[in-house]
Amino acid sequence: MVGADDVALHGVRVGARAGPELLEEGRVRGPADELLHLLDTWDALVEDNDITGADIQYSQGVLEVDLGNKGTYVLNKQAPNKQIWMSSPLSGPLRYDYDPASGVWVYARDGHGLRAKLSAEVESLLGLSVEF
Repeated sequence: MVGADDVALHGVRVGARAGPELLEEGRVRGPADELLHLLDTWDALVEDNDITGADIQYSQGVLEVDLGNKGTYVLNKQAPNKQIWMSSPLSGPLRYDYDPASGVWVYARDGHGLRAKLSAEVESLLGLSVEF
């Protein structure tokens, strides 16, 4: 349901308060920027492939991607921790920290990148090749 603080963008509900933020002013891509990039990629994926039952919502720093009977992804910024948290229907909960050396959001336990993880899981779940 779209709340008073939400707006629609390309058929996707997007929180009006969403906007860029920097972890260190002018130096790194912040969690909100990354989530907005991911929103664009998910939106194109769903629209281009007509995924049955899919629904995408973004509001107040939380991106929810419902892939119908394939499961739901939830990605949200954790501004105090300077992290992005993801809940995946395949891999469960994961927390990503920004690595300024590589410019990638990285899972500390095994070093995989957020975008690479999403690309691999989408291919596994939907049989589609997409680069996040």
